[in-house]
Parts: sequence; C-alpha cells; structure tokens
Amino acid sequence: MTIYQIDLNNSYANQEFDVMLDSIENTIHVLLQTVNNALFMSISVNSEQIGIPFLCCSNQYVVPYQYMIDILGGNFVFETENDNYPNYENFGTTCNLYFVTADEL
Repeated sequence: MTIYQIDLNNSYANQEFDVMLDSIENTIHVLLQTVNNALFMSISVNSEQIGIPFLCCSNQYVVPYQYMIDILGGNFVFETENDNYPNYENFGTTCNLYFVTADEL
C-alpha cells in the first residue's frame, strides 16, 4: 500500500512543485491553477506534459486515462470534506492532495 500525502501551501491560488517519491523513477512536475474558483492540475513527467490541464474534483482521481496513469506511475486524488470542490484556501485542513501508486489503483 503506497499512498503519499502531498503538502500544499494554502496562501497561493496558483502554485507549482516537483513530486519526488522513492517508489517512482520519473520526475513529476505539477502546476495547480485556480480559474473562476475551479482548480486545474497540469502534470509533466520527465519534462513532457501529459494531457491538458485536468479539472480537480473531490475524491476522484485527477488523471482520467489509463495510458497516462501508466506513464505517471500512479494518480493524484484530492480528498475534501463534504465532497466540496478542492479549494486552495482549504489546503492542509479540509482539502488534501494524495498520490496513489499504480499498485493501489
């Protein structure tokens, strides 16, 4: 069972960071952007963007396609209270981001 919590900053609506995990060989870069109160995630693996920015919903995997999950080595999921949409102001309290490795999906 490999689920990693990703620490996010609740001070910024837009932020980007690298995800470094022992069990994943690839370099994962994430860009979170808030547009009209909706949160979008862009993901690059080894400097190549996969797909278009994905809409982030509560308690659902962010990446919708299996072939992308295979490239990524897993998937991201936002866990929120009361199934609210992910909102940067709630990062670290009632909204948390997790990376779930492919063996858990």
